[in-house]
Amino acid sequence: MFPILQPFLMLFMAIILGAVLTKFGILDQEFNKRLSRLVVKVSFPAMLFLSMYQNISMDSFRRGLVFSGLGLGTSVFLAFTAALTGRHLGLQGKTFGTYQILCTNGNNVFLPVPLISAIFGLEYVVYAFLFELGAGFFYWSYGISHFRPGPRFSLKRVLNQNISALFLGLLGGLSGLALPQYITGFLEMVANIAIGF
Repeated sequence: MFPILQPFLMLFMAIILGAVLTKFGILDQEFNKRLSRLVVKVSFPAMLFLSMYQNISMDSFRRGLVFSGLGLGTSVFLAFTAALTGRHLGLQGKTFGTYQILCTNGNNVFLPVPLISAIFGLEYVVYAFLFELGAGFFYWSYGISHFRPGPRFSLKRVLNQNISALFLGLLGGLSGLALPQYITGFLEMVANIAIGF
């Protein structure tokens, strides 16, 4: 079987398992909400930190910095085109904001990471995260402001757990900080809740 298909088959099997568990009442809407919060607020940041920490080097950082610029530039371009098309469609208020977010916030991690890992190896996943660093900066500053009241730019929103995990992993990896194996092993277990690869 082609290695590129394996992540898709694993994802498909996870979806089938979720459907079966929901059918038999093992999973319900409340549990799904709590699990989603666990993934977004704990597991995903652990994955971001660990992947950046373990795979970043000064050389890969210099080579990959262009991806951060591409992530930011792509998001700005998509936001601009979403604003134009949204106005053309006559969208207003929250509907317009939701439309802009859906047009600008692509799936930069959950789909590309298993594919990059299967095709190129885990050491290349860091480039997806450098892209996410630029795209995430845009999303958590201008983008999220369409959903929440307050100023367009909020430092508190930008320094959320995901962006902070990326920066801490970047700093830890570039500085040569040697975390004990039991810490990285623990973070790996937590990170595998988000994407088991």
